[in-house]
Amino acid sequence: MAGWFYRKFIVRLLELDDTPKEIARGIAIGVFIAMTPTVGIQMITIAVLCTIFRSNRLAGVTMAWISNPLTVVPIYWLNYVMGSIILRTPMIGKEKIAEIVELESTGMFSMFFEFLGNLSSMTVDLAGPMFLGGAIVGVVCAIPSYYIFLPLFTRWKAAFKKEKESAATPSPAPGETDSSTGEDRSGTDSEA
Repeated sequence: MAGWFYRKFIVRLLELDDTPKEIARGIAIGVFIAMTPTVGIQMITIAVLCTIFRSNRLAGVTMAWISNPLTVVPIYWLNYVMGSIILRTPMIGKEKIAEIVELESTGMFSMFFEFLGNLSSMTVDLAGPMFLGGAIVGVVCAIPSYYIFLPLFTRWKAAFKKEKESAATPSPAPGETDSSTGEDRSGTDSEA
């Protein structure tokens, strides 16, 4: 898995002409947005912000995958708890959630619209704390990610460039001589 990730993601980033700062900045922007409750528009938001801040879009958009179906519930719960604490608002309890699913209507369409109405009222109660908490968690995660990935990509880019240059320089065949000096370049004795 790590080898696949390296070949598919890291090598592609290293092959780009972007600087390590642009790549690290893209990662930080991606991490910040991935921590906010913006599923569905995260990749577009990251791409726009990376363009505005002259950052690597590939690195940024890839970080949107942090919030996926397995991680979105814990991330959003943390955002909600953090925002509720800072705003000093009571957290939604089991009673409020029970109100959403407890429907008084009997018809299928009326039950659906009642459910949507209940859900939208809860969404309004959740939105403020979740966005505030998401911004705080995003900043707390984005700043270290920049300073972790900047030196990594600086080293990786230098090593990748060195490796690429050494691969581009052909090694001389045995007995081959330098045309300008007439010396043996192969490093082996050509005398037989």
